Amino acid sequence: MDVFRDLPRLSWRGIEVPVAARNVSFSQDVVRHKYAYSDGELVESLGRRNWRFQYTVPFRQDITKGPYRNLFIETYPAFLRACRDRTAGEMVDPVLGTFMVRCEQVETTSDVNKRDGDDVQVVFVHSPDLGDIDQFGAPLAGLDTAVQEGKTLNSQVAKITNAELERLRLGQFDGVTEELVGGLDALDQIAGLGAQLTAYVDRVEATIAKYEHKVNKIADVLAQIDKKLLNPVNAPIIRTALRQIDTLNRFNPLADFRLIATTTVAQDITATALAAQLGLTVQELITLNANLPLPLIPAGTTVRFYK
Repeated sequence: MDVFRDLPRLSWRGIEVPVAARNVSFSQDVVRHKYAYSDGELVESLGRRNWRFQYTVPFRQDITKGPYRNLFIETYPAFLRACRDRTAGEMVDPVLGTFMVRCEQVETTSDVNKRDGDDVQVVFVHSPDLGDIDQFGAPLAGLDTAVQEGKTLNSQVAKITNAELERLRLGQFDGVTEELVGGLDALDQIAGLGAQLTAYVDRVEATIAKYEHKVNKIADVLAQIDKKLLNPVNAPIIRTALRQIDTLNRFNPLADFRLIATTTVAQDITATALAAQLGLTVQELITLNANLPLPLIPAGTTVRFYK
């Protein structure tokens, strides 16, 4: 069974490239406490490091499969320019999905026995903004994930210009962004039901089905655009739509919810200490409270947490 066949291609700032080898990892910083005359150690976690992506990319002129053409002459220089940009950019990992990353290292290897180009080892590090959700890319489940992916899809669709649609005479796309936003509002309302979610299973499933239909409609129309242009320009948006559909299909209204409550901070406190008090990770605390003042949370601040 070829599970890799249908995965998206590696993409960095919109440049799709083949992969000869892939290594993805993360680590946790820990402190080991050893006590005299006592066997074993106490291990304390100081935090998790970011995802690190390492790829071997064959920029070889003889590779002409699928979308790849002129990999060494044209794509390689563009890829290097994108890597030398110091800002964070969007990368699509074939397995884990979309991340905001920074290029950490590029190393080129030339082989005199291979005359059609170079192999390039490139390393990316996940570089989220402070308030971003910890992004694992691939939708594993959960309504919160669906809402976040829906916002990403909305922003991508909104960038498609009306002039392009009129030129392609695809009138069925009219109003689809507004429809999506309406569907996303419905998902927000479902998330707000909390523990009452199980009492409205039928209504929830019907709402999700309607939203899924809208997302499918977008993917179909964008595929028509690419067919007319003879160019997969909208492939990233289509992949986002498919991930959104997969997330919704995995969502189980009878199990996938956590009741959210609020509390008021009694005294100035750090995010780490507050998260420990509330039984959350720091990332969960930031995800639930995107506008939380950091690093010191002042007394009187209202925060959300999983009850």
